[in-house]
Amino acid sequence: MYANNPVLKQTPGGFDADYFFFHDPKVLKVNGIYRMWYTTGYNQFVQGIDRNWIAYAVSADGITWTKQGAVVHPGSLGSWNERGVTHPAVLYDNGIYKMWFSGNSATVFGTAIGYAESNDGAVWNVHPQLVIVGSASKPELRHPEVIKQNGIYYLYYNFGALALGSLEVHLMTSTDGQQWADRGKVLSKRSGVPWETRGVLAPSVMFDQNKFRMFYTGLGSTNETIGYAESTDGIHWPTRSADPLLAPSQSTDWTITYASHPTVLRDGGKLRMWFSGLSVVPYRWEIGYAERN
Repeated sequence: MYANNPVLKQTPGGFDADYFFFHDPKVLKVNGIYRMWYTTGYNQFVQGIDRNWIAYAVSADGITWTKQGAVVHPGSLGSWNERGVTHPAVLYDNGIYKMWFSGNSATVFGTAIGYAESNDGAVWNVHPQLVIVGSASKPELRHPEVIKQNGIYYLYYNFGALALGSLEVHLMTSTDGQQWADRGKVLSKRSGVPWETRGVLAPSVMFDQNKFRMFYTGLGSTNETIGYAESTDGIHWPTRSADPLLAPSQSTDWTITYASHPTVLRDGGKLRMWFSGLSVVPYRWEIGYAERN
């Protein structure tokens, strides 16, 4: 872990000073600039307010970030995302930024997954057509992640009930990014693995060194940690870490109880990770950084 974590947090006296969430980052490096999209906003259980936005920040080195403000906003009253938008997944594809994200209705967290496009990463056009719509068989849709490999789009996402400990990672694929085929469940909790007791979620997937790599959140009974899996086809994930790659206990100067929701890219020969950390003082989500050769 980076010694001076967190690298992105609320600004005292700023527009986001009282926000609970700096959460679920997605980082790309485009034209030499690091670009981060992340969830920000309030927490109804802590603050009595439930309203979330997707915000944007830029950096020259991936450590020092300049906030650009909220770029995707909640929908109108009665819409599928009226309570907020969360969990951005961004792909830079043929000169266009493409985003998949979760929306929260008045009654359901993660009711559907939507789509938006941008020319610059800051101004987004949200498409009216939803990618995945929730149902009785697929409640609480959240945490989309999209990569494109050999002309195929892979859309990983979570569904299941967090309260029941049944969160799983599922997959859809597409040749055009518009019509999607359901590939079913690709990752679930393992019996006897204590740091996955309540399920797995928030996958970050990359194709690197001739394999698919997935960094994901393992939900233990009292904490959240980051695990790892490998695949040759992006569908079957036979190789998984026995222990977490990153845990709250690895942070020294930054006291956190959860380490979760990673985004990873290979840069300069290193694997660079940005992740969510639930700090103890103040009690709120902030964004940290870690790396490995």
